[in-house]
Amino acid sequence: MTGILDSFLSVFYYWMFPSFGIGIIGFGFLFYVRWAKPAKRKKPLITGSILLGQTVLTWIISFGSLFLVQDMARNELKEILSRTDLSIKINGELIDKEYSTLIISELQSISDITAHHSHPTEKREIQITSNNETSRLSLERDSEIKTEYWIYWDKYKTTKSNEVGRIRTDKLK
Repeated sequence: MTGILDSFLSVFYYWMFPSFGIGIIGFGFLFYVRWAKPAKRKKPLITGSILLGQTVLTWIISFGSLFLVQDMARNELKEILSRTDLSIKINGELIDKEYSTLIISELQSISDITAHHSHPTEKREIQITSNNETSRLSLERDSEIKTEYWIYWDKYKTTKSNEVGRIRTDKLK
């Protein structure tokens, strides 16, 4: 289901920009009706309302789908992290079992932490392997809170460029 919604969102994303332009045209119609007060107001009023309304609806659907994909991907990642046969590499280096268990525990605490107007900086690549299935995560340290990491997952187009979630930890070396 996540893959289908991710594919929909990847295509729908390209509609957002023309939709915004069409919304501006709709706003122009409404502006014209309000200030020019034409004799026949009904048709431009309806046209403007529809054009502007489709923009609002497009953006609601887009952001709703984005949040849904992120939530579903986060839950899927937590399921993978709950497996017992995981092996982990950080920046290409296999890590020992004790540190691996600690990192898995920290990654399982992934959540949707409220944004605070910072940006990701320093990057760590984590590769998780289980039953011949490999997941690649990118952990990027927050620019303000040094114990906060933004997590990106390469499995879906949406989660490659939008975080799956964040963790707060001081356990990453």
